[in-house]
Amino acid sequence: MPQPLTPAVAELDVRQLSAMSTFPPPPKRYSAEIIRSDGERSLVFEDGVRGRVEDGKNILIRRLDKGVAWNLTPETKTYSQVKLTKEMVKRAISLETLCDWRADGTEVIDGRNCLRFIGHYHSADGASDAAHEIYYVDAKTHMPRRNITFDLNGKKALTVDTLNVVLGPQPREIFEIPAGYKRGYRRKAP
Repeated sequence: MPQPLTPAVAELDVRQLSAMSTFPPPPKRYSAEIIRSDGERSLVFEDGVRGRVEDGKNILIRRLDKGVAWNLTPETKTYSQVKLTKEMVKRAISLETLCDWRADGTEVIDGRNCLRFIGHYHSADGASDAAHEIYYVDAKTHMPRRNITFDLNGKKALTVDTLNVVLGPQPREIFEIPAGYKRGYRRKAP
């Protein structure tokens, strides 16, 4: 059950939130397992300007330091490359820019104290306020813990859990194209 923010649970985080007006940024270096209520699973690795997502079929490696993203297909040992321009990175949609967020107390999830935020989608056409997101952030680590999406009717549509989090630097080699991969088709940036 949601509880109001209290100094005993998240004193430092309350001060940060009042200054930020949204949820705290996650750590820059970590690995985690993402499990969705629709059955999809993925592994996520972040290390500053480098990122990697494995979904069981493909591997996406993002290298902002090199201005590229690679989509690897392990089954065929091929990859495609997309050049990432500064404008593309700037336009990328994030949870923070998708909704107007407000702090909404705390909740304990799997024994972890979490900050709770409610976000209502930006809408030029006056769409229903029923469509919204509830976002939980671990109060200690600032890692996302759970995100629940509600549709236009206010019905729960999707739950995404972030589990098995390991904070800290990730092996640099996982952000490179593995040996034996050949470049497949070429894609140009939009």
